[in-house]
Amino acid sequence: MNKVRKELDEALVKDFPNLYRDRNADMRSTAMCWGFECGDGWEPIIRDLSEELEAEILKLPEEDRQYCKASQVKEKYGTLRFYMSMETDEMDRLIRLYTDKSDEICEQCGKPGQLRGNGWLFVACDEHSKDQKPHSELLKEERQEIEKQSFLQNLKDRFYFITRWFMYPKYCWRDLKQNIQWKLWKLNRKLKGKRV
Repeated sequence: MNKVRKELDEALVKDFPNLYRDRNADMRSTAMCWGFECGDGWEPIIRDLSEELEAEILKLPEEDRQYCKASQVKEKYGTLRFYMSMETDEMDRLIRLYTDKSDEICEQCGKPGQLRGNGWLFVACDEHSKDQKPHSELLKEERQEIEKQSFLQNLKDRFYFITRWFMYPKYCWRDLKQNIQWKLWKLNRKLKGKRV
């Protein structure tokens, strides 16, 4: 599991004391005790978000500031997750904005990246991609494979239907005759105004 380097962690806590007031609190009260559970590449994003959240906290009345604090900062499903114990609508909007930004920035180095992986998702540049294709390409390939399998199954079903006529013509004519009789019976009932 990735963690932001200790000096970056300490700088964030020092620069934004209201937001990270629980950074060294007991694990029974907050998940911030584990620190920033992501790579160093996202530290600039976290710093920018923290700056904006700290400003929002300072807008609150003095007695309410203690309730708005970070409860966990981590990577989940490939993108940044920033949880607060309590937040305003503006704080929620900011968090969503920076979460969206994180899916374009390499978690390791901070360079432009893409969401990668097929099971465990992560955002990485080409250098840190571990030779993984972008997630969008993998989804496209998976979709094409499903379409191919569906086409082949459809072809197989048609082939079975055609060969069945040659192998068992007696039964196929019987089935066709019964199907026509059934449709004529339903049509006759409808014409007489009866329920089918």
